[in-house]
Amino acid sequence: MGHASAGRRLLLRRGEKWTSSRSSTINNSGPGIVGAFGTGPTPLITSTIDTGPVLSLSGRTPKFSDWRILDLAFRGIGEGGVFGSGGTAKRLLLYRVSISNFHNGVGLTYNILKWYG
Repeated sequence: MGHASAGRRLLLRRGEKWTSSRSSTINNSGPGIVGAFGTGPTPLITSTIDTGPVLSLSGRTPKFSDWRILDLAFRGIGEGGVFGSGGTAKRLLLYRVSISNFHNGVGLTYNILKWYG
């Protein structure tokens, strides 16, 4: 996620499998895309994280806006979550995202969004 910046596309090849052992954060203004390319099955991201989200959207100094996350599959270990927010997240599209075996799929809590909004 260190490459996530305005005007960038982070694309995973269809049919490939990835492992996430720590949380990552996107806290940049877009437009930006995290998704898939090619043919075959949706890229699978398996998480071994037991607390916190796989992908945190925004941060304590919120800059997140105008991102699209699409055509990805996430599989967990029965704990944690996939998407969380540490601050305001504006203009977010989650499209054709498969989430399985997590405690919380999308955790954008009202209190956090309201506080930083």
